[in-house]
Parts: sequence; structure tokens; C-alpha cells
Amino acid sequence: MLESSQTNNTKTKSDKTVMTRWSHDELFDAGFVGVPTHFLELYSHLKPPLTSGEALFIIQLMNFKWDAKNPFPSYKTLATRMGLSTKAVQRHASTLESKRYLDRIQRIGDSNQFDLSKLFDALLQAKQKVTKRTRGKGGKTNE
Repeated sequence: MLESSQTNNTKTKSDKTVMTRWSHDELFDAGFVGVPTHFLELYSHLKPPLTSGEALFIIQLMNFKWDAKNPFPSYKTLATRMGLSTKAVQRHASTLESKRYLDRIQRIGDSNQFDLSKLFDALLQAKQKVTKRTRGKGGKTNE
């Protein structure tokens, strides 16, 4: 009886893995991208807001951000992955730059580096504002 209970506990814990939620382990052969839930909740509420296309562009960039350094995929790579033209992907970068969420750092004879630190700072401020507003109303936060 104890053995059956232990099996159920193990199964319950493993049922919460990311791979289990996506049903097929093979989908993770190439890795995965960590995206904070707060990004998904707040990107359209930033001032100025991000479009869903810009949010997907950022998630694609994050797939190339392996550490604290800026990612540097080519526009062609991003365009292929997003199913867009290179020009459309460049427009996403340009718009994010004009919204002051992205800095493109040109590298001679190579792809740009994409500095997202301003976006990360804006997201943190938005999260803190929501948390403060929620606490001010006596509500609970999901922290």
C-alpha cells in the first residue's frame, strides 16, 4: 500500500513539469525559452504598450539570450522563425527602439546586438505599480 502511495506522489510531482504540460518531450529537444508570467500579463499594458507582434519578436530574441549578454540573431533568422519578411522584423525592432524599449548596437560586418534592458526596467516598474495598487486596495498578490 505504501508503495502505491509513493508512486502516486511521484506521478503528481512529475505531472507538473513543463514537458508534461506540453504532452510531448520531443518538443523540448532544442531547449526552451523562459518567459516570466509578468511579461505575458503586462506587455500590452506598458506605456506605450507592446503589440502582440512586438511581444513575439522579444520572445524570439530571448531564445538567443543565453546569459547577461545582449542577443545578436540576424534579422533573416528572426524573419524565418516568425514567418515574416526581413523588413517586417526590422520594423518591429525600429518600433521598439522608438518606444524606448530596445537599443540596437551595430556590429561591423555582423548582426546587431539587441539590448532589452530598458524593456526589462519598464516591466519591473509596471509590475511594482500593479503590486502597489493591489496592496493599496487590500487585495492579495500572486507573489
